[in-house]
Amino acid sequence: MAELSWVRIDSALASNHKVLALLSEKGGDHALNVYIFALGHSGRQGLDGFIPEIALGLIHGRKRDADLLLQVGMWRQIPGGYEV
Repeated sequence: MAELSWVRIDSALASNHKVLALLSEKGGDHALNVYIFALGHSGRQGLDGFIPEIALGLIHGRKRDADLLLQVGMWRQIPGGYEV
């Protein structure tokens, strides 16, 4: 997939049940930023929703953020990283 200079974000993101669950967790606000940065990273790199585990630091993420995103179902664990 070709790289994108922009990505779409759902206009109802703020009221999405997964986002609400994420924000109810300690550190969930940071994890939400990581989610949005991940969308941009994946689009820019042409990765079609894939976030390599080794790229977590590039999107200002930590293992705790990834764990929270997995917990609420905003990411899915796949070999080598995560799928948005």
